[in-house]
Formats: sequence, structure tokens, C-alpha cells
Amino acid sequence: MASVRQRKGSRFWYACVTLPDGRQKQFSTGLHDRLEALAVATAAERAGRKHAETPHQLRRALDRLAEDFVPAQDAAPGPWLQAWAASRAGEVKPKTLSTYRNTMDEVAGWLARAHIRSFGALTARQVTALRDYWATRNNPPTANSKLKHLRVALGDAVKARLLDHNPAAEVGTLKCQTTVRREFRPAELELLLPSLTGEWQAIVALGLYTGQRLGDLAVLRWRQVDLANGTITLTTAKTGRLVALPLVARACDALLALPAADAPDAYVFPGIAGQAASSRSNTFRGLLAEVGLAPVIGRSRKNQRVTRRTTLELSFHSLRHTATSLLKAAGVSDAIARAIIGHESAAVSRQYTHLDMATMRQALEKMPTL
Repeated sequence: MASVRQRKGSRFWYACVTLPDGRQKQFSTGLHDRLEALAVATAAERAGRKHAETPHQLRRALDRLAEDFVPAQDAAPGPWLQAWAASRAGEVKPKTLSTYRNTMDEVAGWLARAHIRSFGALTARQVTALRDYWATRNNPPTANSKLKHLRVALGDAVKARLLDHNPAAEVGTLKCQTTVRREFRPAELELLLPSLTGEWQAIVALGLYTGQRLGDLAVLRWRQVDLANGTITLTTAKTGRLVALPLVARACDALLALPAADAPDAYVFPGIAGQAASSRSNTFRGLLAEVGLAPVIGRSRKNQRVTRRTTLELSFHSLRHTATSLLKAAGVSDAIARAIIGHESAAVSRQYTHLDMATMRQALEKMPTL
């Protein structure tokens, strides 16, 4: 039967428990009150008897027991925030869930390095230091985004009574330099296009002559491409919009130059499809850097040129702006250009719901050969 005792010269009560195999163990409860210490000893002994099948089960039972005796503000914030991120599964989109998890993993690592082991020790000053740490590793918009995620998580910690107030709510976001994304100028395209090869040559051609996003084109499969009739069909990830577009001769030629695929479900751009979204963007930044259209700060471990992680005026998304500009410069109406690129307003969407393939092809054929 569990009992407690005090050692000579100690203010703390020690729990004396009998393990399932008959052995006796003693441990300090860290408590000055005898009845509270006895409650801990009794609960620990019962947990040991109930979960004696494996050490793992016993350890989990004791961990749950410990949580009942730990004051809320003494709970470890890192593991709680990681568990909070995992608990959002089913509530948010997979991409958002992944972002939450990555951010809370970073928070947990930073808290451990800063020796912040309880919610009670987490202050606005420390959250500010964390925000500034993020700023050294990311661009300001990304640091601000991570800070906002932490605000949401700590807001839930307040609701769970782990915090009296949200320290992240007292921390302001970083001032960001406004960068306006723009289209490629003709001279810039003359530098970029001849330097491209393989998959990137083809996907840039599609981006330029269809105006579609990198994420949607990267996962394009051959069954979505009809080279005989010169069309592609895809569903945009951002809007869920089903898009059927004509392929002009320059885009078809770029696709025909790719290696043939054996299966219709094979990716058109397998190398690019296998990359994470951020890696695709960074790869394209590197291609821009190679021709002097993006800043370079050095070389990676693999001796590859890498660009500074800042918001650039030029990116793959700039091809959407370029396609729009070229269509308008060729005399295509604003409404048709928007319908092709996918920037249509609600009014334009209603008006051009049944925009036919021939009309779009005629508009795209007006674009100059680059």
C-alpha cells in the first residue's frame, strides 16, 4: 500500500510505492503537504498496477498523472504547441496544417534553446525575440506569418487557462518593403528563354502562353494534354476552377520536345512535380539569377547558385502578368484576356461562362512569338 515519509532535514514528502513485481520504490513528490503527497503516491501506485503490461504504457500513464499535479502555467509550452498544431487536422486544409506544424516545431526548438520550460515564463519580450529570430532566417512577410500563427495558438492556450493573456498579441509585425510583382519586359525574356532547357523550358512556355500558375502546371499529367487537338485541361488549386485552354504552336512544340511518357497518368514535368512548392519557386529564382534577373548571395553545399529569400519583382507568377499584357497589347479585349488567364471578376465570369475554344485560340494566336 502506498505511503509517504519525510527524510531527516528535508521539507519534502517522499512517496513509497510498491511496483507490480513486488519491488518498492521511493521518489520525492516535491510537496510540503502530507495529504497531497499521499494522493500522488496512491495515484502512482494505482497507475503502475493498471498499466503494468509494458514500460511504455506505464510511462504514458505516469505522464498523464503528472499533468494532473502540474500547475497550468508550469506546463511545458513547446510540446503543447506541437500537440495543438496536430489537433488542427480535419479543421484546416492540409497545406495550412503543414504550415502550423512546421511553425510550432520551430517554436518548440527555439523555446528549448532559450530554456523557456513553462507557459508562465513566456513573455512578450521573448516572443519579440522569436519574431526577430525568424526575421534573420526568412523574409519579413514570412516572419510575420509565423507570428500570426503563434498568436492563434497562444490564444487557444489562454482559453485553456494555461496563460492569463496572449503575449504574442502584444508583439507587432515587422514593416515590410512593398514589392509589386510585374510582367517580364521583352529584353528580360530575351535573356531568360534561351537559357532554359528541359522541363523548365517547357513549363515556362506553358506559363507564358496560358498564364496558368506554377503549382497547377507542375502537377499536370499527360492525360490532361491533348496535343492532337492542341488543348490542356486542369483544375486550379486556388479557385477550384476547371480550365480548358488551347495550346498555341509554341507551347505544343515545347511539350513535344519532352521525353515521351508510357502512362497517361505520368507527370508531364516529373522532376518539377517531385519538388515541394517552395523548392520549385527557389529553383526558378536560381534560373533568374543565372541570367542576372535576381540577386545572388552565394552557393549552396551542392555548389549551386542560390538567391536571397526576398520578395522579388519577377517570379514565375510574373508570366501571368506577361501573358495578360501581351494579350491586351495584341488587341484582345480585357474581358477575354481575363477569362483566359483566370482573373475574371464575377460579372465577367457570368458573361463568358461559355467562352468557346476557338475564340480563346484566336486570342492566344495574336500573342507574339518569343
